[in-house]
Amino acid sequence: MSSMNNNRKSATRLLLINWSRFQYENISLDGSTLFTGVNGSGKSTVLDAMTYLLTGNTQFNTAAKDKDRNVKAYVRGDTKSNESNRFLREGDVVSYIAMEFFSPDENAYMVIGVEIESSSENDASSSWFILRDTKIENIQFCETKEGIRSVYPKNRLLVKNKN
Repeated sequence: MSSMNNNRKSATRLLLINWSRFQYENISLDGSTLFTGVNGSGKSTVLDAMTYLLTGNTQFNTAAKDKDRNVKAYVRGDTKSNESNRFLREGDVVSYIAMEFFSPDENAYMVIGVEIESSSENDASSSWFILRDTKIENIQFCETKEGIRSVYPKNRLLVKNKN
């Protein structure tokens, strides 16, 4: 029996920026990760983000029978109220879902991500990317000045201090 290089990669971290109620959430994924919490705490939202990132599938949590679960609603932060401030984010919105992986065979990290841009409540466009030989902490997705966070579009990302 010959030994095969399985090239297995382990997910080590998940970053959500402007995804539903998550403004900037960095989640460690060491070993087996269990998401627990009361209803409405964001468990399915995290899994929907991972599903979208890894597959592009937008059939989010069909068991919830929630027709408002879509990419635009997640990016805008839909509160599902009927008030004028239904969305947490107005105007131009940039959102990221990024996942870091470690390859023991290569002894290297890589980040895969998706940037979602939405200029109005009616549109959202997504762009996937792969960054080899880097970790999430080496990517500057945004900056905060005077308490206001500005999320960079993908063409302005800084990776290891370079565009």
